[in-house]
Amino acid sequence: MAGRERQFPGVPESVGQVREFVASCLPPACPPAVACDVALCVSEPASNAVLRSASGAPGGTFVVRVRVDDAHQAVGVDVVDQGPALAPLPRVAPGGYGLRLVQALAAAYEVVTTPRSRSVSCRLDFQQVEAAR
Repeated sequence: MAGRERQFPGVPESVGQVREFVASCLPPACPPAVACDVALCVSEPASNAVLRSASGAPGGTFVVRVRVDDAHQAVGVDVVDQGPALAPLPRVAPGGYGLRLVQALAAAYEVVTTPRSRSVSCRLDFQQVEAAR
């Protein structure tokens, strides 16, 4: 399984850069529907890292890892932030459904929280995504 990793600054502009990075990691044979789902599945935890974790504090960062399993036609994505924000952000509008969408789209989904980090991991299987369309 081939993998790549990159660190991003905890600023809103990084979310688009994360999508571009992940797209550059996908194999040429990756179906467009899978590429779209992968983009959504990385955008949500990357946005949360910036807006709702200590990664969004000045100087904060988060890491994105991408693993492509050509043999099983799957892609795995991890977003690891610097843990919960020092003070919770108030919700200004209805929301909170992004990670539920990731969970619904992914063949596997896991969140691991420690005092110093939070990791959101998911795996998308090409055939499962194609069959759902």
